Amino acid sequence: KLAGAGALAALGAPLAINVAAMVAVTAATLHQKRALGGADLRTLAPIQYVGALVVTAPAALLFEDLRVDWTLETWLALGWSVVVLSIVAVMLMLVMIKRGEVSRVAALIYLVPPTAALQAFVLFGETLTPIQIGGMALAAAGVALAARPAVTSAEGCIAAKPLPGEDAAKPSHRPA
Repeated sequence: KLAGAGALAALGAPLAINVAAMVAVTAATLHQKRALGGADLRTLAPIQYVGALVVTAPAALLFEDLRVDWTLETWLALGWSVVVLSIVAVMLMLVMIKRGEVSRVAALIYLVPPTAALQAFVLFGETLTPIQIGGMALAAAGVALAARPAVTSAEGCIAAKPLPGEDAAKPSHRPA
């Protein structure tokens, strides 16, 4: 929707906000793995929600009128947001961080905008421009590169082969 904003300068703030958000998410994911890897997920998730509340509640009080029209659509959207997007998605992300490589988990976050755009296309009839489709393909390619399994082979590497008298089962701290 920013394509109709007119001047390219109008894109500066949204781009800066997105870059800052991605840096913050990546840093938080790295911190999560390093410092909180062994924490109980049932305890950790609510703590993250409280952290989000501390940031969003003052902004809502300052900038919103806090009026809600309680319709069926509102309840369905709220249920989807709370159950699927908050509880299930965050718990899945925490499990992935706990069990996997942080870089792969962080890379998956780049698929959120393309997925949302595809859902809006399918569910709400939104249009997809060629530049949006290209951006989706670029994001998907980047995630595929980051998520591919690392090929590790020590074959032929002199430092990987034990020296005479060295125990092959014990790690060596020789320079490569």
